[in-house]
Order: sequence, then structure tokens, then C-alpha cells
Amino acid sequence: MMGMGSNLKPNAVRGPNNIGHFKNGTLAPENDTRYVIDIDIGGTYTDVIVSHGGAAAYFKTDTTPSDLSQCFEDALQKGAVRLGFSNTRLFLQKTLVIRMSTSLSTNTLLERKGECVGLLLTEGRSAEYLDRFHPSRNGRHILFPDMVEEVGKRLPDENIREKAYSLLTRGITTMVVCLDGSADFPKGEDRVKAVIGRYFPKHSIGSVPVLLSSQVSRDEDYFKRINTALLNAYIHAALSAQVSGIEDFLRDEGFAHPLLIVHSNGGSARSAKSTAIQTLSSGAAAGIYGSQRLSSFYHKSHVVIADVGGTSTEIGLNQYDRIAYAMPPHVGDLPLDIHSPVHSTLGIGGGSIARIDMEGNVHFGFENVGAFPGPACYNLGGTEPTLTDAYLILGYFDENYFLGGQKRIHKHWARKVVQKKIADPLEVAIEEAALAMKNKAVEIIGNKIRDVISIEGDSPLKFSLFAVGGGGGCIGSDLVDHAGLAEVCVFRQGSVFGAYGSSGMDIMHQYKERMDVVWKKDDAASAQIVRALNKAILALQRHAEKDMSGEGFSPQEIRFETELELKSLSAEKTYRLILPSPFLWPESAFFPLTGDMPAEKKIRITGVVLKALGDIPHAEPTLQPDGGSRKNLKKGVRRVYVAPGTFEDIPIFSWDDFSASRLVTGPALIESSETTLWLPAGKTIWFDEYGSGIIKRL
Repeated sequence: MMGMGSNLKPNAVRGPNNIGHFKNGTLAPENDTRYVIDIDIGGTYTDVIVSHGGAAAYFKTDTTPSDLSQCFEDALQKGAVRLGFSNTRLFLQKTLVIRMSTSLSTNTLLERKGECVGLLLTEGRSAEYLDRFHPSRNGRHILFPDMVEEVGKRLPDENIREKAYSLLTRGITTMVVCLDGSADFPKGEDRVKAVIGRYFPKHSIGSVPVLLSSQVSRDEDYFKRINTALLNAYIHAALSAQVSGIEDFLRDEGFAHPLLIVHSNGGSARSAKSTAIQTLSSGAAAGIYGSQRLSSFYHKSHVVIADVGGTSTEIGLNQYDRIAYAMPPHVGDLPLDIHSPVHSTLGIGGGSIARIDMEGNVHFGFENVGAFPGPACYNLGGTEPTLTDAYLILGYFDENYFLGGQKRIHKHWARKVVQKKIADPLEVAIEEAALAMKNKAVEIIGNKIRDVISIEGDSPLKFSLFAVGGGGGCIGSDLVDHAGLAEVCVFRQGSVFGAYGSSGMDIMHQYKERMDVVWKKDDAASAQIVRALNKAILALQRHAEKDMSGEGFSPQEIRFETELELKSLSAEKTYRLILPSPFLWPESAFFPLTGDMPAEKKIRITGVVLKALGDIPHAEPTLQPDGGSRKNLKKGVRRVYVAPGTFEDIPIFSWDDFSASRLVTGPALIESSETTLWLPAGKTIWFDEYGSGIIKRL
């Protein structure tokens, strides 16, 4: 848990429904306006949406990986200037909500830069666990066999002290207690932590944080609970330190409300009620949840999302406005008590480093130049060829209008590194090497899109591609062909899609209670089972009301959603059943709700999951001003390398100035202040009054 207090009373202050027109991503401040800020801190750029009612401003700033409070402060300062405030403090006085997502947890895990974790497990269970986990000292694992100890089932004090001391002497930086047993295992873990605290108090030299599995999981599967607690501890310290720095800044600036941390389950909560593992891929997850709003708005039944950022590309699915969930893609086959809307994470982004592999082909891994030094074209000392360098060489970017002119980039330096490390080894022209880099990225992402869709058993031709993220526009048209999709949808807010996704999130807390009930159809004990389940649901609701009172919500303002975790006794598969109301009603209303479970007369109920939600303001799709105007939006032409050995002069249009429905036929470049859209020959794009576009084949 990470923590900043203060109340968030969402209904206490409401501004007007709209605050007037905006132009080029700016808002007009009014005395009674209350702003909502969504910030997505990525590995390369920090994306920001400032919204109120019917208007929103989108922009980016550089991420500062060593101190995220700096890029957070930069984002707020830029927002204050955009909105006409003289300083950040005045801006924050007019701000009601700040939600933050970050890729820090994901990057910590991918780069294996987390804590040295020690595990205290129940006696007799570590050998089986390690046998299944198969850790080895190859630098890629998050746990090693000599960092695991066992405590006796009766939990004698001296045994606990001895085992904890043994782990401490091996250099652990965080300790996790995870006990097996009945539903009372949290009490045992609390006791172990208390004993450790008595012998090794926090103020003593050599003490380390002690985290409990019960803080992050109540799953009946012991090994799944161990893995979840282990992973949470591995990434906890890095995230906690950065969030604390951001909260200190907000507190010093007089912000009166809690910072809300975006969770990968589609909600947000103050940091004191958030755990590190809930933030895995939270920015990408937020974007996938945001796709639900847009797929519903545009009536798209089958959507695959490719969020192409500076560090990575995340892929998700949305069918009939329902998110398809998967295990987090960063932990291999390690089972966890969490689910993510992110089906795949690929090491393909604007800062991804291209290499020539042993077979003489272009290759991308998870190596990335990050925010600093960045791509070679930034002229900040970068010496590796990246996708951003390739796009500049191909002609997609204007050296003087990158990110709307915020950053000057240099084709000279891009050409120099691509020639040395890609073109010369391949014995091809520099432009051909840049095209090979782009085509490799399209191949990797396109193949993974097909793989993800195939899991659902559908045809790619049914799917619309939502090409989002800062790099989605550069390759979206190519991806639709490579993956065999129907069309590409792009959005004015697509370059800051994680922030857009979180802008539609409410405060949400999730609670779980373990159960072990076999419910037989037409069983005389059904009434008692219903009462037992409802008693557990009510207890979780009371817990939620207590937690959310700290965020300014009365019990009447909280919405509850209840799910039952079910296990088929015949197929040994698990299912989640969403109840139509917070409480369970008689069995006649239960069995018809079991959906795609096998038809059977007995079902095992393994858990109750309660979601508690509190409404806070959302950003909505916004109409462009002066609809109906059809002025010439052509900015000029630029020479682009469109195919092997072929240059063409390509017309350039301003996305920021589109003010009405408009059809553009490729080839064309469409620039905004945050991204660039490449529309090749043989494609058209129809822009609507919201600045969104649909790309189709001629």
C-alpha cells in the first residue's frame, strides 16, 4: 500500500456542462471551472489530458525516469500555461481529480530491476513450489532458491525469528510472508509479521519491509497466492518511492484531494488503497478500457487495440463492448491472482533499438533508448538506431514540427546511426534500411495481432484495428494489411490513449472473500447457502464503505457489483458469474445465470468478489469547433520514401485544424501536435466531427 490522505468529494463541486470552444488542444478557463487531469507516465513520454465537460486538451512531455515527480510537475506546469494560469498552484486550486497511470511497474519487471525478495512459506511446501517455479541464477528470475525459508505450522516465535534472520543475512531487501491453510491464514501471517517486528523493529539497522500475501490475494490456490505476493513485493519499492515523491509535490502545491492511482482492473483508488501489482500495465490497460467507450460510440463489435508507445506495444481485444482478459504478459507461465486486458506486450516502440541478428536480418528486442538519451535524431548522445530515426528518414516527421514543434529533431544524426549499424551491414541504401526497420516492426506486431485474435477463434476480417499511442498512426495502415483486418480507426486523443482511458474511470475498490460451497440444484440447503453468501457480501460492503469514506463517499453514493467465482466439478475449469444485483436471490435465479459453464447439477463456489464504485467526472468525446467549415487544410508537401527505390512528394494535412467531416485519399501525411498519421496509396480516411478517422482500402 502507498498513501496520501484527504477527501475526494466528487459531488461537492461541479462546474458547468461545458466551458466553451477549444482550439489546438487548449481550454478557456472560467472562474467556476473544475478540471480533471489524467496523466499516463510512460517509459519515454508522459501523456496528459486536461478535461472539463465538453472540452479537453491533449499534450505530451518527456518522462524523467529517475524522478517521476519531475515529469509530473512538468505536465502540470504545461497544463497551467495552456489554460492561462500563472502558476501550478492556482491551476491545482481549480482541479478536482488527478488520476495517474504508469508503466513503471511493468518496466521494473521487464528489466528485472526489482527488489531482492525473501519468502517465508509454510513448512513442507517450499520444495514443491520451487520445483514448479524452476528458478535459476541467470539474471532473469525474480526469486532464487536460497531466498526461501519455511516456518513451522504452529508458528513458534523462535522459529520465526531464526528463519527471518537467515533471510536477512542473505541480503534481501523485502520479505514476504505467505502461509498455507484455512481461511484463517491472514491471522497467521499477521502473527508472523508481529513477531518479526518485535525482533527486527523498523528503526533497527538491517530491517526490511514485511509484506503479507493476504494484502494482495485471498485465492485458495496457495502457489498462485505466493506468486502474486512475490511479484507485488518485487515491484513495490520502486513504485512506492516514486508515488511518494509525486504526492509530496502535490501536497506542497496545496492540492486538496488524493492522487488517484489507476489500476489494471479498470478502476482507480488513492495510493493508500492501491498495491503495486494492481498497476501492472495500468496505462495500456486504461487505454483498452477506453476502447470500450469508443467502440460503443462508433458501433464497432470486434476491436483489436494496438497501443504503440515509445517503449513497447500492448495488444488487447474488445468484442461487443466486452474486454477479453488474459494473464499479464510479462511473467511467462507464472500463475497469478490477477487478470489483465493486455494480451501481449512487445518490445516495439519509438525508442526500440534495431539490431542485425546472426542471420543478417533486422531484429527488435526489449532494448530501448528510453527518454534519455533517446533516439539518435534527438541529438542528445544517442548512438543506436530506433524506429523514430527510421520514421524521420522515411519522411514521416518534420524536423521542425516534432510534437508540434516542442522538440527539434535532426535527420543528419538519424541517417548516421542507421547507415553505420543497419544499412552498411545489409549493404543497402539508408532509406531502404529504414524501411526494413519499419517493416520488421509491422511484421512482429501484425503477427501477434493475428495470434491474439486466433485465441478467440474469430476471423481477422471481422476486426477493426484501433491504432493508438504515439506511434500507432505511423504503422496502422500497414498493420491492417499484414494482419488481414477490416479497417483502421484512429482518434484525435489516440496519441494519449492511456490518459484518455483513465479519464473514463471511476474510483473502484475490489474485495474478495474465499468460499468453499458446493451448491446442488434443488438442494434443500439452498436457502442457507444463499444466506451465507449474502452475509459474506454484506461484510465486504461494510469494508468498502469504510475505505471509501476516506475518499468522500457516503454509503448511498457507492455502487456495488458482485461476482461469484465458480468451479465446474466435471471440467475443473473456473468461471466468474456476474450477478444481476449486489446480493444473491433464490436458487431459481442462480443456475440460469451460469452462462457458458457446462450443464451440471452441482457447482462449487470458491469465492465472492465485490467491486465498490464511486462516480467521478469523465472526459467525453468532444466536437471540433466551427463544424461545417471546409477550408483548405493542406500544409504543404514532403518527400517520402514510399517503397523500395521510390520517393514521392506527399501532401501534408493538419489534423489539429480539421473542423468538419472530411475525406482524404492516400498517399498523405496528417500531422497533429502529438503524432503523425501515414496514409499510403490505396487507402482513404474519413474524418468525422470529433476528429476521429476510419481508414479503409479503396
